[in-house]
Amino acid sequence: MESRISLNKFVYIYLALPVIIFMLTWIRPSVGIPAALLVGFGVYLADKKADICSIKFSRCTIIITIAIAFAWCFFAGQGGFWYQSDDHIYRNAIFRDLVNFSWPVVYEEHDVLMNYYIGYWLVPALFGKFALFIFHNAVVAWLTAKIALLLWSTISITLCFLLLVNILQVKYKRQFYIAILFFILFSGLDIVGIYLTNGTAGLHLEWWAKRYQYSSFTTCLFWVFNQAVPAWIATLLLLYDRRVENFAFCGLCIFISSPIPLIGLLPIYVVIGVQELIKSKEKIAFVRKIFSLQNMIACLIIFPICLVYYSNNSAVRKDIPVVNKAITVEKSDNTEVQSSAVQPAPEKKTLSKILIKKAKTAVRFGTFYMLEAGIYLVLLLKKHKKSLLFWCLVFELLTIPFIHIGRAVDFAMRASIPPLVVLMTMVFDDFYQNYEKKSYKFILYCVILAFAILTPGKEFYRGAFEIYKNKKFENNTLLSIEKMIKPDKRWNNFIAYDYSQTLFYKYLAKK
Repeated sequence: MESRISLNKFVYIYLALPVIIFMLTWIRPSVGIPAALLVGFGVYLADKKADICSIKFSRCTIIITIAIAFAWCFFAGQGGFWYQSDDHIYRNAIFRDLVNFSWPVVYEEHDVLMNYYIGYWLVPALFGKFALFIFHNAVVAWLTAKIALLLWSTISITLCFLLLVNILQVKYKRQFYIAILFFILFSGLDIVGIYLTNGTAGLHLEWWAKRYQYSSFTTCLFWVFNQAVPAWIATLLLLYDRRVENFAFCGLCIFISSPIPLIGLLPIYVVIGVQELIKSKEKIAFVRKIFSLQNMIACLIIFPICLVYYSNNSAVRKDIPVVNKAITVEKSDNTEVQSSAVQPAPEKKTLSKILIKKAKTAVRFGTFYMLEAGIYLVLLLKKHKKSLLFWCLVFELLTIPFIHIGRAVDFAMRASIPPLVVLMTMVFDDFYQNYEKKSYKFILYCVILAFAILTPGKEFYRGAFEIYKNKKFENNTLLSIEKMIKPDKRWNNFIAYDYSQTLFYKYLAKK
């Protein structure tokens, strides 16, 4: 039995739901309730006149798709029922605090507000809070929340897969499943980079280029699922539903979950908008669509509220001191004593050393770019050389590594998520076309992908290896973000200091 699905309806509800919950639970009712109603109305407008899914799915196919999504999420550590990567220490602490604390989450003893991209956790955290209210048991509440997170992730990835196969216009069941596996296993040639730089593989392959990294999709799910998954869905929805009247609404709905990936998505919106404008016969009517009511709701409500919320995060505040790496903390008789390590005088750099260093950096970046994206772009060049979207990807992936926000290199890893999704769809389309033609290029793709899949393969292997070695699953070392708060107001990516003095708390936050 086959049926057609209106993907738009589910996807727009999915994207807007965390925003609506945030408005109703973190924002004072006089602002939050009207804002939530308007966002809900925006969902209605965005889905209006939407085309239904163009691919027919059998019930069996849907069930298998959900099962694959569940398995991918399970082995990524969603919910903590399988090994979790190190970043889950912090993500579990955020998620647990969302379950256990009132919203907005405030650590009153420290005058600190939770300030992070929390959108992805809001739905499953509500289930945990409901269980806490009913059973008055923190253990039951946490278990409920973890199960809800695994199921929420499964729903999210299922939507990704269904959007993907519609964009690719798959014709056969075999092509359907190959497209899904292609998404899971797509990556750059990190193992080749490790070999060329005489690096060590370890249990995580993607730091071989040191300052640069483009993460595979599996790596993203294993490490930064809260940012990556909403960005995947928004990017795929853009490729599937190119109506300019929904652009701002679709993009800004992920602002509460994926602010950095959203920056990487913006140029793609612009280029696709230009392409649609060129194809449009009524230019003035097309421009008017940009200022649709749902886009205005996103720009005038979602964007400013989220921007004010993020504005006091300690990672972007210049008045928060950075901890000196030369300072170590020694513990003696339960007393913390700071001591400054003696550092040797910096070596004076000659012009030749500076030039050699810059040359090595240039070579390293060139190698990184070619192995992570360039080799795919070269293979696509003949087919897409007249495509504005193709050249947008070339430009974005070439420039993103040189942009830094805050004090880490997260921008390159996260802003690259949307362009890499678009690149993957182009590569799969070319890959399958060459397969049908029995072209030599198909063999070349197979060789490249055989090396590429080692990166996600290593992520899966690490989980099994760590469980066998350490007999541990969920990483609960931290338990609460409150344990990271320092009295000297050190930089912290998850909080805002002096919360009672922030614009968000003064004028927007629920009291």
